[in-house]
Amino acid sequence: MIVFDKFHGVRQGVAAGDEVRRAETRQDAAARTQWEKTCWLWRKNPEGWTEREALRWEQLKGKPRVTGLAFAMRLELQRAYAAVTASQARSRFVKWGQWVRAEAEALTRGLLEPMRKAADMVERHREGILGHWPQGLTTAFLEGLNSLFSATQRKARGYRSSEYQTAMLYFVAGKLKIPYYG
Repeated sequence: MIVFDKFHGVRQGVAAGDEVRRAETRQDAAARTQWEKTCWLWRKNPEGWTEREALRWEQLKGKPRVTGLAFAMRLELQRAYAAVTASQARSRFVKWGQWVRAEAEALTRGLLEPMRKAADMVERHREGILGHWPQGLTTAFLEGLNSLFSATQRKARGYRSSEYQTAMLYFVAGKLKIPYYG
C-alpha cells in the first residue's frame, strides 16, 4: 500500500492558501493594503504566532477576505489529519472537500481555485492518505535524512568521487566530528 505522509497533504493546503492570498492581492487594491506584511501569518499555525502576529490577526479578524477563508480551510485540513481513527479521518476529509468545492463554486472570481485543486488532490489520494492510520507509518524521519543528505551533497561539492561523498554522508548522518590535527 502506498501511504502519503501528512506533511505533503498539509503542504498542499498551505501552498494553495498562499496562491489564494497572492491572487487576491493582485486583483484587489484594498486587499493588497490590508494584507501587507502578513505573508508569514498565513503560513504559520496560530499556536506558532508571535505576539506581534497575534495582534495583527486581531486587527484583521472579521474583515471579509477570501484569504481568511482559505486559511480556515487549511486549518480544517490539518484538523482532519488529527483524527484518531481512519473512518473518522475519512469522514473529515470528505466533508472538508465538499466544503471547499461549495465555497469555490460560490465565489465568482475563482480565487479559491487553488484550494479546490488541493481538495481534488486529497480526494484522488484519499486511500493513500488514510493508509497512515492502520499502518501508523510516517516518512518524517526519512524526509529529515533526505534533507540532511542534500545539504551534505551541497557541502561536498568539489569531491571527485562518490566514495568521498559517501564518507561525508556517514560523518554527517552519524554526527561524527572530523578530526583536526593542527
